[in-house]
Amino acid sequence: MSFSIQYLDNDILLKNKVEEFVSNWNNSSFFIETKTSGSTGKPKIIRLSKTQMITSAKMTGEYFGLSKNKTSLLCLSIDTIAGKMMIVRAIVHQMKLLVGSPQSNPLIGMDEKIDFIALVPLQVNKIINESLSTFKSIESVLIGGASIPQNIIETLKKEKLTCFQSFGMTETVSHIAIRKVGFENEAHYTTLHSVKIESDEHNELIINAPHLGINNLKTNDLIEVINKNQFIWKGRKDFVINSGGIKLFPEEIERKLSSSILNPFFITSFNDSKLGEKVVLIIESKDGSDILNEKTFINLDKYERPKEVFYLKEFIKTESGKINRIKTKALLSL
Repeated sequence: MSFSIQYLDNDILLKNKVEEFVSNWNNSSFFIETKTSGSTGKPKIIRLSKTQMITSAKMTGEYFGLSKNKTSLLCLSIDTIAGKMMIVRAIVHQMKLLVGSPQSNPLIGMDEKIDFIALVPLQVNKIINESLSTFKSIESVLIGGASIPQNIIETLKKEKLTCFQSFGMTETVSHIAIRKVGFENEAHYTTLHSVKIESDEHNELIINAPHLGINNLKTNDLIEVINKNQFIWKGRKDFVINSGGIKLFPEEIERKLSSSILNPFFITSFNDSKLGEKVVLIIESKDGSDILNEKTFINLDKYERPKEVFYLKEFIKTESGKINRIKTKALLSL
């Protein structure tokens, strides 16, 4: 079997975008343009070399055993690096690529065997509730784009399933580290082949991957280093809350809350005359009923407990499906 594409629906716009990308891939240009996610600021256009993308695809292929007798499913936006790299991996490893429109459950009605799939947590949650048997038949599931709620991890454990959470960004040509989640759950990420990490005096992640053209790339990610190939992700520097002199990581608080709040939500802060910044919880809900109870915050330390809770009917999302925290928070001041 060699690289081939099979479209699963009649989404002409999606088909045109995929065909355009394949055409650009095969032309004489050395670069592909793509946009950053925009989750912490305005999206920007960056140029990635095709050599970098091929190297990244080979790294992923080595980790997951991708080969010409395998089939992958593209069900993410083609406008993101995650979507583009699904195509590149299929081309590099001569795989069969199934292409479906991005939707909350891309496995509905699926009768094709899938060996490799990349999903966002929202899709995983829908799939394990509606298409669990099909999900179990997939050889390798890569989850990225956002933190994985604890209730999803617990379901994976219960069903004795292990998936893989990715860590990376557009600038690193998709993921550079992976951790197991579910039945073989890991707290730490392990880098892919030849990728080395370290942190500066502020515990900010620095990435070295010379084979990807990445040297001393300083990020806004705060980490706990285990060794040059393993780390625990703490959160984004952009979102750290200093409340009464105590530094709090919203993403850590969110992980503690994810098993008790099923609606989309996030932790942020507002200015406070006494604390400097106070922790607030923002939940996506039409009316706010029956979401919180006396046990919701039981796993939080006293400093982590939200001082206020706000409800919004709809969050603003990025093209890759992440919550745009900055723009969503701004809705509360409108």
